Amino acid sequence: MHDQVLVRPISIERAGSIVKPMSYEDKHEFGEVALVGEGRVFDNGTVMPLRVKKGDIVFFQKYSAQKLRSNGEDYLFIREEDIYWIQ
Repeated sequence: MHDQVLVRPISIERAGSIVKPMSYEDKHEFGEVALVGEGRVFDNGTVMPLRVKKGDIVFFQKYSAQKLRSNGEDYLFIREEDIYWIQ
């Protein structure tokens, strides 16, 4: 998975103290991190660990994620660089 993060989408009400703005147009999503890759791999082979951890609540662009359905539950693959906020 390298710099990929597997996220389980959650409703905005569960995203802590974030308040949905009036101009919100369903372009951003919240999710709970379910699985984290080893880290970003650079050309020289160096691996930089990811900042996110399992259980973190994250905010990301809806269209930056790849959808996956497993055991009747929806998940999203997202690159850590596409995550805007971590709680």
